[in-house]
Amino acid sequence: MDPHPVSAQSRRQTPGSKPTRRPPVVVDQPAPRSWFSARRAMIGLVLILTTGVVAYLTLGTFTQPTPPSPTPDRTDQRAVAVAYVDVEGGVRSLFPTQPGRVKALPVPEGKEVAEGTVLLQLDDEAPRDDLARAELDLDAAQERLLQALKLERTKANQIKAQELAIEAAREKMRSAEFQAKRVARLYKDGVKGGSEDVESANALVKEAQMLIKVEETKLDQVRDMTPGSAVRLAEVDVEAKHRQIDKAQLAVDGCQIKAPCRGKILRALINVGELLGPNAKAPALQFCPAENRIVRAEVEQEFASKVYVGQKATIQDDVTGKGEWAGEVIAVSDWYPQRRSVLLEPMQFNDVRTLEVIIRLKDKKAPLRVNQRVRVRLDGADL
Repeated sequence: MDPHPVSAQSRRQTPGSKPTRRPPVVVDQPAPRSWFSARRAMIGLVLILTTGVVAYLTLGTFTQPTPPSPTPDRTDQRAVAVAYVDVEGGVRSLFPTQPGRVKALPVPEGKEVAEGTVLLQLDDEAPRDDLARAELDLDAAQERLLQALKLERTKANQIKAQELAIEAAREKMRSAEFQAKRVARLYKDGVKGGSEDVESANALVKEAQMLIKVEETKLDQVRDMTPGSAVRLAEVDVEAKHRQIDKAQLAVDGCQIKAPCRGKILRALINVGELLGPNAKAPALQFCPAENRIVRAEVEQEFASKVYVGQKATIQDDVTGKGEWAGEVIAVSDWYPQRRSVLLEPMQFNDVRTLEVIIRLKDKKAPLRVNQRVRVRLDGADL
């Protein structure tokens, strides 16, 4: 509504007349804010900001939708596993089979030797004495066997001799009978002799008959002799003495440690003069065969299904990251044992079961040392 109303007639102007000047309209202006009102506004703003911060910390940040990750190229994926350098057949722990005092260590650590080389020698005086005694016992047993064999051959000769003695006794009896008949005829014809001569001749016949029985009894005794049993007993004794010698020889050989194959001593855990007991808990020597180097990788069960024979591998030193050698998986274990190494390695759990994977190095002259810790990358495995 106009604060200064005028009539419609007054608003109309006549032609040629000057326009009537309209008086200015006065509008009420708001009063200026005071300092107290501005302070209240500032406090309200601070309260709003504080409430927002508390709500952010209490309810968490507003999550933004994560954009989907691009599908990786599976042909370039690799599995990384911690592994150790080894040799085919593994490092050998060597023990002497006999207790004794160490007499000599003729081969130093790190020197390659041929198979059969003596690596450790114990004092073997007592075993060698037992071996000499067993050899003497064998000599005595062999002599008894020879005597038994002679007795067996003598029996045949004795039987023949006794048979001849019986034949001689029979001839003697026939002669006595002939003589008795002659004496009896001469006595009957009254040519010579008397009754005493006849009786004497008949006594000689009886004596000859008894002599035949004696010789036949001797023949039976010779035939009852069993030299074959004596020979068998002697042969068994000789065999027993041979076994005693073999046992004594084993004791002598047990005082030595010989190289089981071509290789070298990695570590000698015994010194000259020390005594090795019968139940040693630690080996005397650790021996490394001169075989091709391999890598034993330990893969956790979660990723074991991704590993297969023929898979390509790349090996690097795990500490320095230097070097790079190509390899190939040649064997995958069929069970999940605990780790071979129980050392407290960084970033490695020892209380888990792993699958052992054996990798053959393509470079047989790769400068890798036994038990060196390496890092293995298995190509084409989604681990």
